[in-house]
Amino acid sequence: TDRLTYWAKAEPDRVFLAERDATGGWRTLTYRDAEAQTRRIASALLARDLSPERPIAILSGNDIAHGLLSLAAMRAGIPYAPISPAYALMSTDHARLRGILERLTLGLLYVEDGHLYAKAIAAAVPPGVEIVAPGNHALDRPLTAFASLLEPAAPTATVDAEQTRAGPHTIAKILHTSGST
Repeated sequence: TDRLTYWAKAEPDRVFLAERDATGGWRTLTYRDAEAQTRRIASALLARDLSPERPIAILSGNDIAHGLLSLAAMRAGIPYAPISPAYALMSTDHARLRGILERLTLGLLYVEDGHLYAKAIAAAVPPGVEIVAPGNHALDRPLTAFASLLEPAAPTATVDAEQTRAGPHTIAKILHTSGST
């Protein structure tokens, strides 16, 4: 995240992330806004019991929230695992998804759409795992709104300390390839 910090100072108003919105227009995020939001999300993640032993899984296509959560996790020193939506949307028994989540000893799951992933969540996500999604979709379990991760007004000094502590032995990302699952 050092480069994000650098570009937030060097080119704060330059577009860093962009995605299409429901109308086909572009939703954009500048370096400055991405820097501020990843710091707030990192602070919210550090307030939870997340660690290399209880990492984050991201069950989503590429979108701005996915990008922000990935950067915030790295900033907070919490590993994250992006998981292909196919494991949730194309499977009927969700065995591979369940296996991945069990091996991760999951601490938090982000889904781009709680309604779309409801069957997979019911079949594969252990009880007690916090589920985060952009909207408040009806599930049979509690759901944390992604926007609530942006609420902490001031990131703590712990965010900076965790970012500084990261080094070559820090686990940042856990990848599951088709061969490993």
